[in-house]
Amino acid sequence: MKFKLLLFFIASSFFSMGQSLVLTQATYEPVIGDSSYYHILDTSAFSSGLPNAITGSASVWNYSNLISTATKANAIYVSPLSVSEASAYPSATVVQKQGNLYNFFKSVTSPTTQTELLGIGSNSLNLTFTNSAIVAKFPLSYGVSFTDNVSGTFNFSLSGTFSGSVSTNADGGGTLQLPDGVILSNVLRVKSVQTLNLNLGFIPFGTIRQVVYNYFHGSQKFPVLNITYSSLTITGSTTPSVSAVVTGNSKTILVGLEEEKNQLLTLQVFPNPAKEIVYISSGDISGELEVLIFDVNGTQVYKGALRLSKENSEPKSLSGLANGMYFLKLSNGTRSVNKKLVIQK
Repeated sequence: MKFKLLLFFIASSFFSMGQSLVLTQATYEPVIGDSSYYHILDTSAFSSGLPNAITGSASVWNYSNLISTATKANAIYVSPLSVSEASAYPSATVVQKQGNLYNFFKSVTSPTTQTELLGIGSNSLNLTFTNSAIVAKFPLSYGVSFTDNVSGTFNFSLSGTFSGSVSTNADGGGTLQLPDGVILSNVLRVKSVQTLNLNLGFIPFGTIRQVVYNYFHGSQKFPVLNITYSSLTITGSTTPSVSAVVTGNSKTILVGLEEEKNQLLTLQVFPNPAKEIVYISSGDISGELEVLIFDVNGTQVYKGALRLSKENSEPKSLSGLANGMYFLKLSNGTRSVNKKLVIQK
């Protein structure tokens, strides 16, 4: 029997407090209207395995040899009122939709601030947590860990019950090296281990285990890099079914790929590297844009606006910004695009 498990990606946002990234409910927890876009990454250049074992407060993770692919994934966060299946989860506050997969979440503010997973549903799989899974506790920073026991029922080709645990550990902080020369500092790595023991009545059926590594940076609401290992071991079998997926946030890791149907992708920023002034060329776009610039720590160092016309390029002064790598975010209120910007005076 072939079993394909589609579990959740723990969505996230965060802010910087000094040089220590802290995840809070106000900025970390997904809300209705959020969306995230990822590209599947090829890991064939890592013949000895990915550097997931690196932990500690001054870690350096070198993923610069990841290879971009055109395969895309996206998740949108919608109201439970818009999903008929949400009637089974009346306390759900937001639903994550990934294709035909739905994850039903509940936001909790008392007595602790946390996000709970109530259920997972797709065309071939349904998991209902009678004892919900705590997927995030706030605030979360380096060194914090917690474990939550879970239980519930499952239904795919067979039906039964499950029990297990979800363990979360913010086990690393430091520098993340990505393709295209992108180097991010003040990154927080959060590891999650999800174990579910499946039972058919009183008979053990198998064990699902998923290990997720999420790398967070202050320039993005969602992880810049996600690595997920999933395995299913059927009782009596000595060989588990294992799969691995590595995704990179389209807004940071894969500059230049067509992440969605977005006119702003045609905007050009030049010269790059820049000195005192950078120009933004509009092409066929006109109208108002918000301009945000972030440094590699995720700290916003500039906020402004510009008016685009089809005939002219708009200059922006870079005075006051030191040499280094920055991220330029351009938004028209409904769409946004991120560009890598190097200042070299």
